[in-house]
Amino acid sequence: MLTQQCPDLQNLDLHLGLFHNFANARAGRLLQDANWRSLRMLHMEVMSCNAADLSRFLCCHPTIEDLQLCDTMPGFTWDKLVLIDDALPNLYALKCHSPTAAALLKNSKALRRLRILCGIGLDDTVEMEDYFTPDEDWFALYGGQWGDNIAASPWKAHLLDGINAHPTITSIGLDKLSMPSQLVELAGVTPSLTALSIEGGFGSNSVSGDDWLAALSNFAHLEHLDWSWALNFILDASQDVAQKLTRAFLLACPNLNIIDARGPRTVIIESATGTNLKRVKRKTKLGTVECNGSVYTAYVGKMQGNPTRLSFF
Repeated sequence: MLTQQCPDLQNLDLHLGLFHNFANARAGRLLQDANWRSLRMLHMEVMSCNAADLSRFLCCHPTIEDLQLCDTMPGFTWDKLVLIDDALPNLYALKCHSPTAAALLKNSKALRRLRILCGIGLDDTVEMEDYFTPDEDWFALYGGQWGDNIAASPWKAHLLDGINAHPTITSIGLDKLSMPSQLVELAGVTPSLTALSIEGGFGSNSVSGDDWLAALSNFAHLEHLDWSWALNFILDASQDVAQKLTRAFLLACPNLNIIDARGPRTVIIESATGTNLKRVKRKTKLGTVECNGSVYTAYVGKMQGNPTRLSFF
């Protein structure tokens, strides 16, 4: 019905999970038959497909601007996913897990306007069952055996190379963070990053706050940090300590002006010429901070609309 009766479809948010066993809905027929010449937004959840069908579909839909793919699209055949030159020329935002992202970013002549990349991780070693669901295709190939559950990541190097090959990326969302060294690696391939979101937990408590700040200092252009650890680090402190912590974040990232997380409260850091306060309601002043020869004022408030959040998917 979608492919036949909706030729001018622009936005599709599809969730067809059956919620038992490994029964993700198969999207192959849909991808094979679809020809939505005006499609701009596509979000697909709890579905599966093979790499060939997904490759063809993406290459045939150049109008897509916002794309979200679940882990089983295409799943463990991620390395077979291929984009032709100039594929997805209008894609602005991509959310998918690391293997799929590594494959989609492999061709530096595709995704030339990509700005936002979310859902990825940079672990050196991975547990395959954290990334892939063993569906019927898996069982046909591997007989239901995962083999070595923990292995060196087969996609991390490809992912970092792909990000480096797409300098238009200025906003990245990590689904988890294990060590400060991962931030350093990311900064090495995204020197112009202005927004960083960290959604999941992070590694050992033995890692100090100074180590995390040192890692963040590699993002010289960072303006927006979306991370509950950073936000709570400031909000849980006394006012004097909060001011010192804010100064520490500014020393690490001189352009930082927003620290937030998945909640209503936001730390806003304003210079004398800043304009963020025009979008803030119910604000409370944290205090004045001197840093790098400039004076800043820090507030806790709520951004109206939060248009810069990475979590718009």
